[in-house]
Amino acid sequence: MRRSGASFVALVLSFLYIACLAEANVISLGSMLGWLDPKLNSIFGAYGRFNRYGCYCGIGGSGLPMDQIDCCCQLHDACYDSLTDDGTCTRGGTFSHLYQYTKYKEDGRPQINCKESDDPCAYKLCQCDRKVAVCLSTHESKYNMKYKNYDRNTKCEKKKWMQADFCQIL
Repeated sequence: MRRSGASFVALVLSFLYIACLAEANVISLGSMLGWLDPKLNSIFGAYGRFNRYGCYCGIGGSGLPMDQIDCCCQLHDACYDSLTDDGTCTRGGTFSHLYQYTKYKEDGRPQINCKESDDPCAYKLCQCDRKVAVCLSTHESKYNMKYKNYDRNTKCEKKKWMQADFCQIL
């Protein structure tokens, strides 16, 4: 009985550790967005605004993106998937790598630079997050409330990676 209790505690601690790492990446992405677009200058601002938007923003995604913001999220999903497909990151391990980046201004415009790392997964995850932050901040003015809390079960096809014509220009 003692052994199963210890196993349960280890399982709970492992889950909490992974959850904290996942949260750290979400916070980093939120910080990037807040730097690029001051209206989103909090984890709640960025996360609350884009989570569960369209068919791709938030966890998972399938079907045809609804607009350019949704395309940004689809491209972010594809970026993360490519890192596991090419072996840079382990499947399911994209949340267990912490990365560093710098924020600076160039010609008065906010910029983000991912710091090189001994961990290629962490560096490339940063690049994926930087790209989606730039994309979302670029298209934020096109935000459409009808896609917030979008019913993915009935409105998004289950086929993955359908490409909308307007995504080609991103």
